[in-house]
Formats: sequence, structure tokens, C-alpha cells
Amino acid sequence: MLSAVPIFIKIGQRSSPTCHICLLNDDYEHIIMECSKFVPERDILFNELYRFLPAPFHFQQIIFSK
Repeated sequence: MLSAVPIFIKIGQRSSPTCHICLLNDDYEHIIMECSKFVPERDILFNELYRFLPAPFHFQQIIFSK
């Protein structure tokens, strides 16, 4: 799993690997697919992705598709 948290902790921006909004593990998949903080951004992203990827799509398709 790709995780953004270790770099944020290392540079002092975060103190925990848990999302402070959802209280779940805060990794890239959580940010892109689940976190309630990013619902408007996710809607925009998914509307654009529907043009290129068959729905429903998964995190791995978003990150690793060509």
C-alpha cells in the first residue's frame, strides 16, 4: 500500500498515521477513495475518470493505469 503519512510525519506536518477527520489509516487510497474531506475533489476526479476507465473503478486502476 502506498502511504503518504510517513513523509508527513518525518517533516513534522503530522504526528499520527491516522486521518484526523475519519480516524482511519491515512494512506493514498484513503485520501483518493474514502476521506470525507475530499468529497468535492473526488467527484471532479471521478467524473473525469469515467471518460477513460470503466466504472466501477478501483484505486489500483486510478494509480497504475496507462
